[in-house]
Amino acid sequence: MSERFRFYKHRRAKRVFTVKWGASPALSSATWASSPDGLTIAATSINAGDALARLEGGTEGTRYTVECDATFADGQTDVETFDVVVT
Repeated sequence: MSERFRFYKHRRAKRVFTVKWGASPALSSATWASSPDGLTIAATSINAGDALARLEGGTEGTRYTVECDATFADGQTDVETFDVVVT
């Protein structure tokens, strides 16, 4: 099993996290989720081949798993997962 990326965020910080998929094939949609409950996905967007999500809140000392499910113009799909630890 490979290690996931781990990021740290202060509980009061509102930060944009980016998954870079690349320009080809074009990114059509990206759906974000986090678990356990408590970390808010406040806004999402797509900018060229990048999927962006602004994460807010969370409980201090909790590690959240964040997942981005991507769909591309040619029908391919992919998933990127990373951890966010709230400090």
